[in-house]
Amino acid sequence: MSCGDVPADVLERLSVRYQVPLLGVLGNHDGAVAPAMLRDLHLAVVEQGGVTLGGLEGSWRHKPRGHHLYDEVEVAALLADFPRVDVFVAHNPPAGVHDVSDGIHNGFEAFTRYIESKQPRLFLHGHVHRRAETVLGKTHVVAIYGAQMLDHDADTERGLAPGNCSDE
Repeated sequence: MSCGDVPADVLERLSVRYQVPLLGVLGNHDGAVAPAMLRDLHLAVVEQGGVTLGGLEGSWRHKPRGHHLYDEVEVAALLADFPRVDVFVAHNPPAGVHDVSDGIHNGFEAFTRYIESKQPRLFLHGHVHRRAETVLGKTHVVAIYGAQMLDHDADTERGLAPGNCSDE
């Protein structure tokens, strides 16, 4: 999975190396369209290996032009009817969880409300350039930085084990 701002050549190498489908969202530094090898999870719900995934691209509208930039009202509207998924993939963090109050890396309140109401098992995000894991209710919120492996065990109650991340 990609949380955005990953160059297409890196995604291509991962796709070839692991021979698995690549899913993810785009970040504020990505081009307008997802690379061909990436299945875009932006406002989509996908079932993969018994796990439902969905997501939302982009970050705060912190500059006048660019792709995948949103304000709080837009994100709230986009998520208003978004269903619960097991894994939510975003570029931006939820407000109050791993975010940085600098006008660029601020979290979205709408993400925090989504987590509180839908309780996905896992909420993955990038954008803040650090690794962190926080539990919010029943949701494990994981800040991804660099490449990490996440274990998946469909036989466990949690099903996904972000605490068992390893560098790749």
